[in-house]
Amino acid sequence: GLPVHVNGFFELAPDRRAIWTGSSDLAGAGLIKARWNTALLRDAVAPAYARLLREAEPLLASSDGGYYDIWPQARPGDSLAQPWASVSDALYAALVAGEGGRVV
Repeated sequence: GLPVHVNGFFELAPDRRAIWTGSSDLAGAGLIKARWNTALLRDAVAPAYARLLREAEPLLASSDGGYYDIWPQARPGDSLAQPWASVSDALYAALVAGEGGRVV
């Protein structure tokens, strides 16, 4: 997952332990639910996360790693699982776009 809490109007999986994610064989309501979650993550969560990082930098930059602790990171030998990896990708794109090409 991510080192921050994410709250939103996500479509939940039937077991309510994860959000609905898509695969290439989805159709109908399942496809709509998966697309909704993808849009929320890409268009709402990633830009909000980018803003958090921009605004937290002056507050946490002097602490021992505090600022870097809130960045999305995969554990050594691991990778971020979907759908959170897509948030990470959209986050870095938002950071570059929002800073005129300058990475925070």
